[in-house]
Amino acid sequence: GSSNFRGTDRLDTADFNFSITRGTAVLTDGNGSDALYIADSFGNIDSNAEGDLIIRLGLKLDGVTAGTEIVTVNPVADSIFDQAGNVMMQQIITAVLPDKTPPTLRTFITGPPQETRDTIIVWNNASTPGNLNAEGVNYIRTITPTFIKIVSTDSVSTGTNSIGINCKIDAVQQILNPASLTHEDPLAGGTDVTFLSSLQEGWSNVYTPGRIEVTVTDEAFNISDALSPAIFVVDITPPYISSA
Repeated sequence: GSSNFRGTDRLDTADFNFSITRGTAVLTDGNGSDALYIADSFGNIDSNAEGDLIIRLGLKLDGVTAGTEIVTVNPVADSIFDQAGNVMMQQIITAVLPDKTPPTLRTFITGPPQETRDTIIVWNNASTPGNLNAEGVNYIRTITPTFIKIVSTDSVSTGTNSIGINCKIDAVQQILNPASLTHEDPLAGGTDVTFLSSLQEGWSNVYTPGRIEVTVTDEAFNISDALSPAIFVVDITPPYISSA
């Protein structure tokens, strides 16, 4: 901007300063710092012109925004003028930064002691675990098993059923019930999630780590890291006795 009260210059980064409150991301140069860049309405950096009614200002941030950060834009005193030389009135402009932080995904162990684990635990149903053999393979006796006690948290997607569950086997999307979670903070016990798609039986289809991938997605379409269950196999065939 112009400091001669003539208003004959284009706006620049020094005409504004910023501050951020709340959330997890912070301004790299601290509150009160200038814009990182100034651009025209199309996003072309340093291409704004004298008299432009719309400009874009860039921020230099440390950390990933959680969607709860409130950024305040302050025009610098005696820095911005109109063509007649009238100085801009001091005003505060605020906005909430977009959510770029994925939701968390864990399994809640009720204990004691209570803990969360970075894994998916597969049971026959919500009340019946599978059977582990000596090699650590989990035997499941249903083609529609249950992931027990899944929990997810998010800073913004805190409404009922606002976090979607996604499950793929060998990159093929599966159908789950329920298909969504509700943010838990503090943890209240987790959600048992059951397959509606049918799994394959037998050792020729053993489910090794990585074949099944589970993620959650918030309302801003941020996707969590994938979790996978330990090795398990589906066996729904009862034993029988045959004659020699």
